[in-house]
Amino acid sequence: MRLAIILGLVFVACAIAASVVAPASSNQGFADAASVLAFISLAAVAIERLIEGLYTVLSGRLGQWWPLNLVKAEFDVFEDRTEELLGPILAATIDGLDQARSGLAAGSADAMQIQQTMDEVTSQGVRLSAQFADVRAKLVPGSDRLARVGEINAQVTSTLQAAQSAVSTGTEAAQTAMRTASDSAERAALIIASIQDNPARRLASLALGSSLGMLVAGVTGLNLFVATLVGDPATPSALPPIAAGTLGIVLTGIVIGLGSAPTHEIVRSLQAYKDTRTGGELVLSSAAPSPGLVSEVVTEAAIDNGSGMRATRTVTRTLDPTIRMHRVRRTG
Repeated sequence: MRLAIILGLVFVACAIAASVVAPASSNQGFADAASVLAFISLAAVAIERLIEGLYTVLSGRLGQWWPLNLVKAEFDVFEDRTEELLGPILAATIDGLDQARSGLAAGSADAMQIQQTMDEVTSQGVRLSAQFADVRAKLVPGSDRLARVGEINAQVTSTLQAAQSAVSTGTEAAQTAMRTASDSAERAALIIASIQDNPARRLASLALGSSLGMLVAGVTGLNLFVATLVGDPATPSALPPIAAGTLGIVLTGIVIGLGSAPTHEIVRSLQAYKDTRTGGELVLSSAAPSPGLVSEVVTEAAIDNGSGMRATRTVTRTLDPTIRMHRVRRTG
């Protein structure tokens, strides 16, 4: 919750800062719309990689599941129960075996069998304890560490169960403690396994990326909507005020912060929207137009599709080098 509040405040502060530093005219200093879009894509990739690098550093200190504290807490429970199995529960099991052995005749087959079991439990405990300490020292909290601790937990549980089943008298307390620890560890493992993604990290990435994106857009005056829907930064009046002014720059920063793939898809959608609005009629102009040639081109480009509506076809052949063709918005 505290992290969410901090990221929310950072987002609002960056939005205000971008609005303050944004220039009056957007996309100034860029040669054309293509250069604006190229810079936007580059900024999106750079912010994306920066956040990935930041998470890599933080994961080394805070764990793979940061900032999802629920998983981190369950992981700590799982490790604590494993440590309990390797410590007091294993010691209690050995004490119970020793008590059972002391009640038997020295040198008897049963006493020798219990002694052998005690030696095996002790040897396994030393080996698994060393592995557990090594895992905790070398691996950060995450999937790899969870897998290794899970293997150690399974091995020590199997060893203790075999020893306690061989001599039930004197190991009742150890059996109860082992069942409690094993059940707690199993619940923690199930909770961790049920979470396949880290939604908290995803939301933090969006908030942090959008904040950085707004700062970049505000300082450089980037406006994605002017670049895609208008092209010429000198004529932003064709856009709604929400997209043509400072708010358009702030929204551009948010788009940049979404990441390279979403930014690319939004650019494609805006360009497709522009094409549907402006891809209609052909208007021909010429320095000295020839009526015959113009009539021939218009007749070829305006076709009745049989439904009473005009359909437009792009004419690619040039009838007269003095004729220039360009697209305008349909009016009827």
